[in-house]
Amino acid sequence: MEDFYRECAESVLLAAARVPRCQLFVFYADAADAAGIDTWLADLFSQTCNTSPTPPTLHIVMCQEQSEDLGNRMVGALRTMSAAGHSRCLVVGSDIPGLTTGVMEQALSLLRIHDVVLGPAVDGGFYLVGTRGEVREGLFFGVTWSTD
Repeated sequence: MEDFYRECAESVLLAAARVPRCQLFVFYADAADAAGIDTWLADLFSQTCNTSPTPPTLHIVMCQEQSEDLGNRMVGALRTMSAAGHSRCLVVGSDIPGLTTGVMEQALSLLRIHDVVLGPAVDGGFYLVGTRGEVREGLFFGVTWSTD
């Protein structure tokens, strides 16, 4: 099962890296994992750049998550990206097979006219959350997150 999640994460990362003018932020839970994640990303993108006819342009920032609560982690990620100077920001799940560059580009395009975009998942959650401008603290207030 671990291979499935790794392959999903790699697919999502490669799709995100192909979004034009994208700065890729990778958030992780445990500081002890940072070096391993950094090595994994370097290997992933060096292989891709060597085999892809259109290698992605990479600007990767790694950040440790700051909360146990999923909603607070997403708000924190959106705020981190906004504080880095990005006016339109997306948080996507790393376990979404089939999430494409086109879907992310469409979400960013919608953020030109909407303050929030959501990609609804079949389980009632979201596979994508996008914001424009200031991220409000209570964005996910009252949301019960699944634990599966």
